[in-house]
Amino acid sequence: MAAPTPTAIATHIEETHVIPSAITEVWPVIKGMKMETWWNLVDKATPDSPGTGLALGSTYTLHFKDGTQWGIVIVEASELHKFVSFEIISSNPSISVSSALHTLTCKVGRREEGREGGMERRPRQPSGSSFSCAN
Repeated sequence: MAAPTPTAIATHIEETHVIPSAITEVWPVIKGMKMETWWNLVDKATPDSPGTGLALGSTYTLHFKDGTQWGIVIVEASELHKFVSFEIISSNPSISVSSALHTLTCKVGRREEGREGGMERRPRQPSGSSFSCAN
């Protein structure tokens, strides 16, 4: 019997995106979980409980344009440091990942200091990806 073929998986994904807008314009969109305004794959993001905002444990449903739905939970957030972290807790149709933890962070970009900034996407462990907004 042949040995099983190992499967390569990415445990760390990092992406960076620049948004040419002030952090004072970008952060309210991120913290308001208005993903449909900047993520072209999302049709709408709805809170499972009205008025929960970025409270830890708040859950949202992301409705993607292809019909996919993700249930996410807020696991960490900071108004001071301008970030929110969420974990995917359900998916319809199902996805085969061990975990997916995303962090959206707004910050001043190194090359953009004193000017309009951008968005950076950084991963959290063990897998997943994160966004950051830079001004």
